Order: sequence, then C-alpha cells, then structure tokens
Amino acid sequence: MALSNILKEPRRELTEQLLGTIVMGVAIVGDYGASVWFEKATVPIGTCPWPLGMVLLPLLAILVGLFLAAAIFLTHVIGELIADWMADRGWDPRPKRRY
Repeated sequence: MALSNILKEPRRELTEQLLGTIVMGVAIVGDYGASVWFEKATVPIGTCPWPLGMVLLPLLAILVGLFLAAAIFLTHVIGELIADWMADRGWDPRPKRRY
C-alpha cells in the first residue's frame, strides 16, 4: 500500500507506519550506542572552524530535510514488509475489512 492511501484505509496505513517506526527506533538507539562507544574509543580531533560551519550549515539543513523525507518513506516500507511477513504466517495486524 502507498502512504497516500491513508484516507481510504487509515488503520491499515497507520499500523504499517507504527511497525516501521518501532523497527527504526530500535535501529536509531543501536546507532546512538555505537556512536557513543566510538566517541569514547577515539581521541577528539578538534573543533570545526566557524567559516566552515557557515558553509556547511545550509547544506546540512537540506540534507536533514531529505533524510527526514526518506526516513518517513523507509519507515512505512519497513512496516509494510513486516505486516506482510506477519500476514504470511497467519497473524495479520491490518484490518481485513477495507472501506
């Protein structure tokens, strides 16, 4: 299902989004733990000079926007794959009745 189908089948789409959000949340927590370990395991290099920050900040803002759009899409795709996998094994978290 496409996320644009949310008006016709909101419960189904929100269930898929929730499943994807749970999986992405676990991945983010794991990534955070790995980055904290890496920070403690390495020696700090130094700080970033402010002119470089002025150039990189607008680029970073664009990248964050693209990342958020991709994260929403990927979260839904992951949730849909999990819901399909569960349905193949006899337990479909999505409603059977469609409106």
